[in-house]
Amino acid sequence: MGIKSRAISKIKNYSNLVKFEHSIFALPFGITSYFIVVKNTEYSYLILINIIISMISIRVFAMTINRIIDKQIDQQNPRTKNRELPLGLVSIKEALLISVVSIIIFLGTLFSFHPICWILSPIVVAVMIIYPYTKRFTWLCHFFLGLVYLIVPPAVSIAITGTFSIEILLMGFGGLFWVSGFDILYGILDLKYDQSNNLKSIPVKFGLSKSILISRLSHSITLIFLLLMGLFLGLQLIYWIGFGIVTILFIWEHSLVKVNDISKLNMSFFTMNGLISIFFSIFTISETLVI
Repeated sequence: MGIKSRAISKIKNYSNLVKFEHSIFALPFGITSYFIVVKNTEYSYLILINIIISMISIRVFAMTINRIIDKQIDQQNPRTKNRELPLGLVSIKEALLISVVSIIIFLGTLFSFHPICWILSPIVVAVMIIYPYTKRFTWLCHFFLGLVYLIVPPAVSIAITGTFSIEILLMGFGGLFWVSGFDILYGILDLKYDQSNNLKSIPVKFGLSKSILISRLSHSITLIFLLLMGLFLGLQLIYWIGFGIVTILFIWEHSLVKVNDISKLNMSFFTMNGLISIFFSIFTISETLVI
């Protein structure tokens, strides 16, 4: 294998380590928050670019730290044993270097934001580090992951203005229950392993059928928060068309996962939630550009 091929292979391994493509879940929420916050003020695409870099870098940090902390669990779990760290495709030293570089980039973006971001940034970093440990002591771990998405819209608003509105907070709560809901479904894939290894999750605590019900309830709450956000902001037709599409996608997502058939769960997790994030963002941003 030549130098170029090895370099490409390493880059691919690093990308797979942090699941770079999963940025599609969180990034649209951050971009949407930006357009909502600045809809009545002057746009700054430099700030928008910094927000995107900030979100990607802190997510890379979070994923890398998660993989490092969970390496032993991933080695033993049949679903995750072929990940990059367990296979040795990426070393612990390389993963630590990625995490250090990404957190430096994240901190670098703070120079262009409101000064209060420096004070609040340790909270964001702490949430990212604590999350991987939560499955070891609480079945509420899914909602701790949801906290990351609760933080995103207010964090974007604070970065720009130093404060946040009730509407932005409503979006954050929508994100919390959205992510928690699909993470509960994702946790079903590890149900047997988690039961055997004393790991905590809603599927372990409540079983398959109740977990699916809790996930559906969480996504219903998501829609309530997004409904309230639209009403508080006085959004018009374009947003409500998007809201309708998102509602249909949630219904479709849950139609794919049944107590007696979870074979389509991966499609539910990746495809449907990616579409939900994209459609929500496209229609919400479009609405902010016309009002």
